[in-house]
Amino acid sequence: MAGQFAIRTVSVAAILGCVTAWAGYSALRVDATSERLFSLSDATRTILRDLDSDRPIEIQAFLSPEVPREYSETRKRLVGLLRQFDELGGKNLEVRYVDVEQFSPQAEEAEHFGIEPVQVMTDQDGRRSEVDVYLGAVIISSYDKVVVPFFGKGLPIEYELTRSIQTVAHEQRHTVGVLTTDAGLMSGNDWQIVQELRKQYEVQEVSPSSEIDADAFDVLLAVMPSSLTAAEMDNLVAYAKTGNPLLIFDDPFPLTLGSSGFGVTGAPRQPKNGHSSVMGGDSSPEPKADDGRATRLLEALGIRWQYDAVVFDLDNPHPEFAMLPAEYVFVTRQNQQSEAFNPGNEITRGLQELIALYAGSVQPASGSDIEFEPLLRTGSESGVLQWEEFVDEGGFNMFSMQSTVNPRANPFRVIDRGVHTLAAHVSREDEKNPLNAIFVADVDMISDFFFQERNLGNLSMKFDNVTFVLNAVDWLVGDESFIELRSRRPAHRTLVRVETQKRGFLDAANKAERDADKAADAELALRREQLSKRAKEIRENESLDPIAKAQMLQQAQEAEQKRMSLAEAQIEQEKNDEIRKIRATTNRQIRKLESNIRLWSVGLPAIPALAMGLLVFVQRTRDERNTVVETRRRDRPQAS
Repeated sequence: MAGQFAIRTVSVAAILGCVTAWAGYSALRVDATSERLFSLSDATRTILRDLDSDRPIEIQAFLSPEVPREYSETRKRLVGLLRQFDELGGKNLEVRYVDVEQFSPQAEEAEHFGIEPVQVMTDQDGRRSEVDVYLGAVIISSYDKVVVPFFGKGLPIEYELTRSIQTVAHEQRHTVGVLTTDAGLMSGNDWQIVQELRKQYEVQEVSPSSEIDADAFDVLLAVMPSSLTAAEMDNLVAYAKTGNPLLIFDDPFPLTLGSSGFGVTGAPRQPKNGHSSVMGGDSSPEPKADDGRATRLLEALGIRWQYDAVVFDLDNPHPEFAMLPAEYVFVTRQNQQSEAFNPGNEITRGLQELIALYAGSVQPASGSDIEFEPLLRTGSESGVLQWEEFVDEGGFNMFSMQSTVNPRANPFRVIDRGVHTLAAHVSREDEKNPLNAIFVADVDMISDFFFQERNLGNLSMKFDNVTFVLNAVDWLVGDESFIELRSRRPAHRTLVRVETQKRGFLDAANKAERDADKAADAELALRREQLSKRAKEIRENESLDPIAKAQMLQQAQEAEQKRMSLAEAQIEQEKNDEIRKIRATTNRQIRKLESNIRLWSVGLPAIPALAMGLLVFVQRTRDERNTVVETRRRDRPQAS
């Protein structure tokens, strides 16, 4: 018996070992998410299946053995995806896992590839402290090498790995030309959009001071072309007229081009480079073409864009960001405008939410023969502010000797109920006069902040700003293989009924505010009419000589002006008080609604359990009554 039990034990151990090994390589994975986020996409499977066996690819993942709680899920997902890649890639793909401790040989190896630790704030033993974390990878083939320095919480891991594998699997890359402008995308310290493009494309700087060679790259990226001089603008216009792909970002009020927190210095309406003339001399830069209006470029594109007007949208779907001005435009599928993202274009079809800061609007020029395809649009609670309405001028930065402007804290906004286009694709299929360009009326949406946030994922929501610009580049190049994969992420879902009721409160508040404004304007118009009537009576009084008439007019005007000033101040105060009451009432209604929702969310889930408990209690009580002996029951009838 002892020998038999020993054989059985060894056999069971062998079976368990085999099952464990088999499960590690061929585990059954169940993905219950509606977006299939934990299943490899068809694009990934196709790329891994088509790898060249003569050019094997190696992925070296440099990972910290222990990571903070905030990054444990990211590390787990990264390792899980690498195992799936290793399994599907077969002999054409090898994955090497390297545990990295600080100051170790593995750390030196990681730093050799450009992978350095990222300091992450976390809670340890009840204290807030910084921890160095390695979560990077290098993808190598005989053709090329791509380094992903850090997989942050917000980075789409599958997309980064798949794109890197596809990039190193081919000998040639497409080329993106970056036009030299005052934005300075490649002026020493490259913008992160340039660093991101280098992971997939060859990137080269293009000078506008001479004729632009359209054959040197596949797509041209021009940021703030309104800053170009006349000769430089002519070269850009000549390129646009060739019909080669062109991606333009321009901005009437680029916060990104501010001067070290002292205000905006790179707006099209401002002098070139924001220089002031207080220094004197002949060192002033050459002026901007068309005074910054980019007129000749707009004519070549067949569009209209006002260089000194911005769009606002009162629809803010995030209560936690209620303090942001309405010039921070949220482009979202939850917006009242159902086609905020163009569903018919690959660039925007899979996007969910994007934000633009002090953006302009673009529309087709009258009589233009172009095909105008909107990509991003505001909702209907929007309008346009002119330069004088939203800007406080007169600032000056003594360090850079530049004049600056700042946004006005609370400009007067009038909703025009229109839908404004923030980005559009313009084209013309004409052999003699072709056109293929995307014009985006905002630069801030591609600032370094959104690339950093996409990686680190510190915000409670995810913006698709980076996805939009990368999709646009791919689409113009003609390679759409990554667009669907890049756009994969959990769907942003809201409580539709709650949002509808909130929208009702806000609409009523906006209407009441507009009514208050109209009442104030009507009262001021009445006072002005009274002043005009009194002046007319004095002028028409024939009994007064000209000197007396002039004196009386002056006295009447002064007296009425004082009363007018007092009335304006009083009316403005009453209007502001009414608006504060309206907003307070609206906030109370919203808080009451949210409190009721929280109450129901806490109470409703408990009802089924309570009902089940009550049912079991009644059932057991009835069973006990039926099974207990009559003589042991307390409520049995007493003998008389």
